[in-house]
Amino acid sequence: MPLLLARTVRALPVALALFAFPLRAEAQLSGLLKKAREQIAKPDAVAPANGTANASNAQIGDPFDAASLDAALKGMVVVKARQAELAALNKQYVDNQEKRTALVDKSARVIDEYEKKRESNDNCISQDISARTPEREAVAQQKAMAVMSDELTRDEYVKVATAMQGAVAKNDTASLRKLTATYMKMLGVDPQADSIIAFKKCGHPPALPASMIEAERMQKVMDGLGVKMRVVESSADADGARAANTTPAKFKQMRERLVTFSSSGSQWSSSEKALLNGRKAEIQNAVKTP
Repeated sequence: MPLLLARTVRALPVALALFAFPLRAEAQLSGLLKKAREQIAKPDAVAPANGTANASNAQIGDPFDAASLDAALKGMVVVKARQAELAALNKQYVDNQEKRTALVDKSARVIDEYEKKRESNDNCISQDISARTPEREAVAQQKAMAVMSDELTRDEYVKVATAMQGAVAKNDTASLRKLTATYMKMLGVDPQADSIIAFKKCGHPPALPASMIEAERMQKVMDGLGVKMRVVESSADADGARAANTTPAKFKQMRERLVTFSSSGSQWSSSEKALLNGRKAEIQNAVKTP
């Protein structure tokens, strides 16, 4: 698509509203690592109000027997595996982030020179477009009147405009660009000709330096790692519950009860305390965050 397509559309009053959306979504992952750690990290122990943990409790569930404890520990094995997987992904993410930051810092001068050249080129093109805007608007308005005066072309015009609105709502940039090209053609606007005129006067936009291309590649890697982290994070408890052959809600209570036993001084019934103490090392290892 010619470089001036988006600029030319913005110059058309009718298309301006349809083009008021971001064409490129930047990855927003600054809060992901914190969220992942908080959600996967060991929960705070909550002791029952009466100081005992042997009774049923909405926070930490029912007392363990041998079968339910065995099931809970099986589930915790899976959760801990997911925690380890998340920690590995987190390390990859941070490593890439640090390398990307170092690359950008090292290439600051080159990037700054590129940005200045790009800004100068953009300003030149914008000024050229602005100078020719009245002429294009007049042509577009005449064409629009001709289109709307004919029933067949009017229906096609409305169809394209409606499809553009749908593409905007779906953030479907590929479809929007194709539809915009069709829309502009209907209004008598030739983006290719505009591009040739502007490039002849201003020159083509400068090419991205190698360091910026590499930084973009690394950002894509980080974006992919972020997606994987969210998948692992969201599936950890569900996978643990499946391994424990229980519901996620019930497994969460089991997990809380194990954490409470491992970290608090709550009182337990003698039978449950003996059961838990018999597997104390296993429990502590299970609830320990990698």
